[in-house]
Amino acid sequence: MTRAEAIKIYLKSDAKEICMQCQQNILQKIDDDFAGMVEELSAQIALFYEGIAKAQKQQKADVQYIQFSFLLSGMKQGKVEILAEAFSKEWYFGGGIYEMYFSMDWLEKELHELQEILNKKSKRFLGKVTEADVERILLHEWRFYQKIEESLLKYALELSLDEKALEEIKKEEDVHIFAGEYRGEFHQIYTINGISKQLREVLYGLLFNRTI
Repeated sequence: MTRAEAIKIYLKSDAKEICMQCQQNILQKIDDDFAGMVEELSAQIALFYEGIAKAQKQQKADVQYIQFSFLLSGMKQGKVEILAEAFSKEWYFGGGIYEMYFSMDWLEKELHELQEILNKKSKRFLGKVTEADVERILLHEWRFYQKIEESLLKYALELSLDEKALEEIKKEEDVHIFAGEYRGEFHQIYTINGISKQLREVLYGLLFNRTI
């Protein structure tokens, strides 16, 4: 069996099945402890807001953009890293106000387990499937995990609207929040403004009353 044949078999059988099972496990964990996961992220967002407020004591710039960058480089080591950055309207000219790294320990644990299982299953191919091949599989799975992180962030941002530190931050009327791959494409996932809380309460009310 050639290396190319071994990789083809591994990808279509072992790796595909293992990755699908991991995704199902993660979705089940989210279903079991959704509130806890969102609260964990909310606590990090609160620290982020506090850091912005402290940084603004040294500068007068108002926050207009917040950007969450999902770092793809960590995936190869089974790490989950999110870079949160606050910018003023002068962001193009280096208007960075504050930055902080977020983590998701439970998801990182799942990725470590996935990596270990993939490496273990690859051994039956007697060296024809390497650790570098496993790293490429993890990178290929990135989109799924990015969607998970992004979805949880949206809920955490809503939960964090009541943070005192957010009220203390000097900010523009609309704070646009973006997410995407580090140094890649970004899209807007949320807006913090004067009606954010009202919209949250209306939406939650409709959901709990089962009208939508």
